[in-house]
Amino acid sequence: MILTDDLPRQNNGVELDDTFSDEHGPVPKVKWTPHPDDDAKRDELSRIAARIHKEAGAEYVHRCDWPPLLLHMQSSMGMGRVLDENAEAYNVDRLFIADHSALANGLGGPNPTNSGQALALRTADRISELYF
Repeated sequence: MILTDDLPRQNNGVELDDTFSDEHGPVPKVKWTPHPDDDAKRDELSRIAARIHKEAGAEYVHRCDWPPLLLHMQSSMGMGRVLDENAEAYNVDRLFIADHSALANGLGGPNPTNSGQALALRTADRISELYF
């Protein structure tokens, strides 16, 4: 499986669905379209992975073109783009983002739980240092 991040797109996001609601009201609707360069990046990574397998002795490498798998979504509010080094929003004072959306990109491994926990603890420490 090729794990990679997708390039950000202005039109991607989350909004409230005006056609469906549950007992709490309108539900979120995710709008996501990959960047045109994302497919080319995945194709190149697939070629590299196939070459590595063949060099290791594989006689046949099968490519399965799954539809996009949105797994461990993160980086929608990445540090350096939307947030400063303290995880505080550039455009909203005292708005801190202390979850996976603050991570700089989607790489680093298949499960980002430990990274998210570390970022939350670090952000809490920074809030304490800056404002208390």
